[in-house]
Amino acid sequence: LLLIPIIIFMYLLKQKAVEKEVSSLYLFREMYSNIEANTPWEKLKKNWLMILQIITTLVLIFALMSPVLLNKGVGADHVAIVIDNSAGMQASYSDSQTRLDYAKEQAQSLVKGLRSGTSVSLITSASSATLLISSSDDKNQIVKKIEEIEQTNFEGSADAGIDMVLSMKSQWESLETVCFTDTSVYMQNLDGYIVDTYAPCKNVGIDYLSHGFSNNKLVVLAKVSNYSDEEVNAEVSLYGDDILQNIKNLTIAANSSEIIYFDELDFNGNVLRAELSGVDDLRSDNISYDIMSEDDETDICASAGRFHDAPALPDRICGRRSERSICPR
Repeated sequence: LLLIPIIIFMYLLKQKAVEKEVSSLYLFREMYSNIEANTPWEKLKKNWLMILQIITTLVLIFALMSPVLLNKGVGADHVAIVIDNSAGMQASYSDSQTRLDYAKEQAQSLVKGLRSGTSVSLITSASSATLLISSSDDKNQIVKKIEEIEQTNFEGSADAGIDMVLSMKSQWESLETVCFTDTSVYMQNLDGYIVDTYAPCKNVGIDYLSHGFSNNKLVVLAKVSNYSDEEVNAEVSLYGDDILQNIKNLTIAANSSEIIYFDELDFNGNVLRAELSGVDDLRSDNISYDIMSEDDETDICASAGRFHDAPALPDRICGRRSERSICPR
């Protein structure tokens, strides 16, 4: 584009006058005008030759840029769309959208841009995969079905959906797979691409709730994890059959977990519920339940300092995975 000012600059330079002897003073006025404006520059005038030169230069520049129209999915006869609707997709992608909302929006745009006659299979993936549409070329039906996809509270990823696509791959001569997810996924030997729906979020969650008895007194354990990149202060309320039993405040470092205890509780009901107060980007993991049963009481092993029935659970919140054993000290 630096060539354009150079072209204009050439037309701003005044051409040098050449002296010639003439037999008449008929052109005296024009000569006088040129002498009066004896400067190296002249006013830029409308010049069609200059305009044509600029247009030609712009066309050449545009051609050298080698522009292309990218329309993903049109190269294959069949497109498999895998949308992750696991619990982590409930987190915010923006102020107005969850990650699932964004995934659905992008998937609908993809479908609308496919060439006519391209068949589509639509799959949702969480703890397991669900085939919603198989080999349909009705764009309106596919767009409507994408809009109807609902969030689940199950842990999972797009891996189950990819496995389903692999099992059906032999049905089509050419296949392109498009996966919408907030976590990394192995596409194996499938042609296609991944649309990343991950966005940083602030989230604290209760991973699980468990109870035991010490000296015939109820003791409740809760694991609280901070999946954010900054330290947070959290307040955990414990309810027994919807009656507030106790409140604990704690500070959790970035990307770490804390074990908290509610001890010497005088509660003989049926349902325990721990609840986090405050607002974060994923509300579904702010509540955890524990069902008390006389046939399934748990004793605390004081010497080992741990709960017998507290397993190491994989967590999937905000598109990250962690695995922590529980050994409170």
